[in-house]
Amino acid sequence: MLASVSIGNCAGRSASPCHETLSIVLSVVVSDIWANLLTSTRKQRVDRTFICRDSMVDRNGMPSRFSKPTYPFAVEQFHIRSIGFLMIGLVTALLSISTGCASWHNESDLIKTVRGLPPPRRHPGDAVLEISFVAIRPAKPPAVIAINPSALSDSGDDEDRIASNSDIDADDAQSQNELLVEPPVDIWKGIDETVILPESRYALRRNGIRIGKAQSVADFSQQLDNIRVLPTESSEVLEIADVQSDLSHSARRITFRIGKRYELPVRQPAKDPQVVLVTVGDQTIGQTLAQAQPLFAMRITSADSRTARLSLRPEIQHGSMRQTWVGNDAALRIDNRRDAWVLNELESDVALEKGDVLVAGCREPAFGLGKHLFTGTTAEGDSDQVLMIVRVVDLPETMIANSR
Repeated sequence: MLASVSIGNCAGRSASPCHETLSIVLSVVVSDIWANLLTSTRKQRVDRTFICRDSMVDRNGMPSRFSKPTYPFAVEQFHIRSIGFLMIGLVTALLSISTGCASWHNESDLIKTVRGLPPPRRHPGDAVLEISFVAIRPAKPPAVIAINPSALSDSGDDEDRIASNSDIDADDAQSQNELLVEPPVDIWKGIDETVILPESRYALRRNGIRIGKAQSVADFSQQLDNIRVLPTESSEVLEIADVQSDLSHSARRITFRIGKRYELPVRQPAKDPQVVLVTVGDQTIGQTLAQAQPLFAMRITSADSRTARLSLRPEIQHGSMRQTWVGNDAALRIDNRRDAWVLNELESDVALEKGDVLVAGCREPAFGLGKHLFTGTTAEGDSDQVLMIVRVVDLPETMIANSR
């Protein structure tokens, strides 16, 4: 019984078919041996009584005092064999517990059954957005890359030909004298900024911020590769730890619950007090903020299986953490929060479909709030500029009404 219980526990722990089968077989064997031992013991007692009486009778059936009681060899042999079977069962049980046994699976079955963690369950009314900050090279003015050598060597001949009305026209000669200029890469040419209301777009541009939706995701990715700043070997570790710059260079995937507010910091809190200027209407308002940290307050106000409306609002949190009590008659909690300068006048709302890409950045040259949001300094002291890219990964399966 002890062996069967031990093997049963081992089999339950390893969850192997071999352990379960071995547990059943050993349980049957040990139980049978134990029952045979009890039966043999009882049989031995009964046989001893009859054997003693028969051994005290001589050939003629008369009692003989010279006869000695004898025990049959079969009873003793059966008793020894039962004890041997019991010892074998116990030894086998101990070996199985200590060493275990192989599972009845081949390598192909193991490859099929071994999987990673199951994906987290998502609420059918949630939307998934992928947000990343990409370091780019600031736009530069047009640069001269080459000069037509024939424009310098044959300039006098061209003038003579023009005056003599020769085979080369004046326009052709003038084009030879022009310099070859490399146009700057303007990634905003492929971004539609009209998806935002004109009032909001005008307010954002006056504060040095540009927000729009990429017209072609493939073209945008190609243009982004041309201006992307790749990290060096020395700065790659710092960038992974997000300490390469005071700006954020991270990428994350966020599951948005409809109507819930999410805060997306764009840079680390400033160590020194910062003077922030914001243009609201016809007025320019300035504040000196300690430990200023700009961020975007994001919220999906409504969504269905095809589109989602994303609300973006820039804010600047400042000061130290403060504890405030928030509650009602049923519950009470402590809310740790810093003071925030909420810029409701710069809030924008845009409709996005699955796979759309929303881009936010600063104007060139950077100024105002856009400079404070998207420009900074790297650990090496170089200038740093980022683009915030929001991609819609998944949309809710069901219709969700407007929520604020």
